[in-house]
Amino acid sequence: MNHLGRALTDESLAPPVRALFVWNGNPVVTVPNAALTRQGMANDELLCVVSEQFMTDTARYADIVFPAATQLEQLDVVPAWGHLYLGWNEQAIAPLDEAVTS
Repeated sequence: MNHLGRALTDESLAPPVRALFVWNGNPVVTVPNAALTRQGMANDELLCVVSEQFMTDTARYADIVFPAATQLEQLDVVPAWGHLYLGWNEQAIAPLDEAVTS
């Protein structure tokens, strides 16, 4: 992710990056050199697919947006933050509308 902008704009790459799938992130505003990343995302030659719950800055650059299911809509094992335990997320409701689970 630290070099995403460079990878998307480097004309010397052979072959160049022509497709990008973004899941669980918003690189247009979170990676270093966000301006270069935006420049790369604006390239008409790039096919960008984003899986997201909200219309983020990155999703606005996408050619295709897959609506992602929320935590309430999917069964999941949740990693720890600050300890060594795993959590279990039980699905509370079925995915709404066209939402896709991961």
